Amino acid sequence: MSIERRSFKHYNQWFHLLVNMEKLERLTINEHHKKFRDFIVDVLLEKKVPDECFIERSGSITASSRGTRDCTILQNTSRYKYIIKNSLKNLHGRQRHYVVLKHLVEHDLTNAVVCEVPVWKKNDPPNKHAAGHIDMIEFFEKTPSIVIQDYKPMAFQIDPPSGQLLFYQSMISQMLDIPYSEVGIGYFDEVVEIMLVDV
Repeated sequence: MSIERRSFKHYNQWFHLLVNMEKLERLTINEHHKKFRDFIVDVLLEKKVPDECFIERSGSITASSRGTRDCTILQNTSRYKYIIKNSLKNLHGRQRHYVVLKHLVEHDLTNAVVCEVPVWKKNDPPNKHAAGHIDMIEFFEKTPSIVIQDYKPMAFQIDPPSGQLLFYQSMISQMLDIPYSEVGIGYFDEVVEIMLVDV
């Protein structure tokens, strides 16, 4: 297994980008995947991330502060429940979020190619930056071929984080010139996974 790791100190805390290079190559099958792969390899792994966009949450337009739009909610049983449950048995004092995402990216039976992905847009609006970190990206053959996933413990009990996910969808679409229809959004835990689909 070939895992590349880069750490970014954003908002005065550490975020650990993990990329499964074998899965990234194996699951890259269309032009949208190739654009995302190039972004990972040429920008993120080279640490060409504008850290000034991630200095203070109060000084930037963060993912959770973006607007919402109407979405249909599709709920299914978690595809990865056993992987997640096994990862939670091995926390050993580490953060739950990191351990779950790490196991999903490393595991051969998932479509997760990368986790903790920084995204940004400078000066939106003027003198402010739009920025955030995507928990996990999956690649698929079908449309949407790139799916943004947010790990939310107790996902079935919370209100959909639609503003945050729609912000990430918009950022990926704009940054990489990928149609919105090719960028799916959802959130999950060890029990359920929920996709948000435009009405």
